[in-house]
Amino acid sequence: MEPVTLSLLIGISGSLIATLIFIGVSEFIRKGFLPWYADKVYRGVRIDGTWIMDTDRSKDEIQVSLTLRQHGEDISGNVVVEVEDSKMAFELIGRIQNMYFAAAAYPVSKRHIDPMTFLLHIDFLKGSLRMQGGMCLAKQAGDVKAYDEQCFIFQDS
Repeated sequence: MEPVTLSLLIGISGSLIATLIFIGVSEFIRKGFLPWYADKVYRGVRIDGTWIMDTDRSKDEIQVSLTLRQHGEDISGNVVVEVEDSKMAFELIGRIQNMYFAAAAYPVSKRHIDPMTFLLHIDFLKGSLRMQGGMCLAKQAGDVKAYDEQCFIFQDS
């Protein structure tokens, strides 16, 4: 192999390796370090943990539980909804801003297509954190039901 060709191959492969290292480091910083750092410097309320809907206050035949994970203002987690005789599981993504928790939940099952939404105010009442507000859920195709004045009580962290 000629020295020029060898130098060219070494230069190209070195550039490719450097590019891959740069992309890997930047993705680690973007997806790993920055969310971790944002979570550490976040000064707002922590809502990660399990939340159960207060069925004593609810007039509706629905049971909802939220399991939330928090990274700064960004929230993710799972929602389990029990309506009458059916049980539905959702993946939740949301955000906290100005003591309001806004989220959308998308079904885990490919056989269920209707999402649900939440807009809840976070406050501290009677010695515990609570989230109060409304949620929308489609129980059947074309039947969107709004549940207002719902209260979720913090269970654990």
